[in-house]
Amino acid sequence: MGTKFIRTSILFLLILLLSSCTKGSTDDNGGFSGSTPVGESRRLVSVCGVVRGGGLDDNLSSEDAILVQEVIPVSSDMVFIVNDDQERLLVKLHGITGIGGTREDRGISLIESIASFSAFYVPADNNCTTTLPTGETGNYGQIFSFSGESVNEALLRDGLVTTAVGDPCGGELLQQCYENLEETLVPDTAGFDAGGFLWKPASERDGDLVVLVDNLFDQSATVFVNGEALIGSGPSNGYGYTARGNRPGGQYGVAEVSIRLPDGTIVPICGQESYTVQNTSRRFRKLC
Repeated sequence: MGTKFIRTSILFLLILLLSSCTKGSTDDNGGFSGSTPVGESRRLVSVCGVVRGGGLDDNLSSEDAILVQEVIPVSSDMVFIVNDDQERLLVKLHGITGIGGTREDRGISLIESIASFSAFYVPADNNCTTTLPTGETGNYGQIFSFSGESVNEALLRDGLVTTAVGDPCGGELLQQCYENLEETLVPDTAGFDAGGFLWKPASERDGDLVVLVDNLFDQSATVFVNGEALIGSGPSNGYGYTARGNRPGGQYGVAEVSIRLPDGTIVPICGQESYTVQNTSRRFRKLC
């Protein structure tokens, strides 16, 4: 069974469990009433804003939102919101999508840390709904912490989700701004260095590229050449990791070599995020 099937199954079980723990469901925001706001109006801070009136609105306050009692994350891009009457509404966080791996758990933890209780919900235009693979219907919208912090943008800034492509209800308006936010990220770097590597443009086995990495012993990692994932085949010839291409090295042109863990974390190569091999048709040894 694939990872997508397993994730969908887990999501289905979580939704069933959460549904059984709350009083009822609502089909749209018309049936979901928020808590009574307490205290003065507060600003909801967002760089990109929310989709309202066919455009992006970044001039928001708590008066534009629904105050909810509790936010229960189902995944890094989907939550249940619960009001005082224990009615709940499933919300797909507008404009973002989960990455999976360890970042999924970290995304859930971030939501829990900043918006578990007394948060604000701002629906997307026209209470736009979506149907999940589990069959559950949810609304598109955004969540803000009680202090006014955007949960969507906090997740993006920490690299725990990525920009969604093709979200309805004006999701394309958010897409460009969210992609710009992602470009400002400082990528996570592993706490170890892969060291140097040997570039062999033609292996003895099949004549295709092989990259042998000195100190990469985590076999879950992936070596990329110009963004293309090579196939890992374990340690060999005294090297910690062997990565094989599907064609001779010279056919890659000038090649940028990089290494990432499954959650997207960069593994440095001699202290650098990547290394460029200029003459890919010749054997090359990168030493630190």
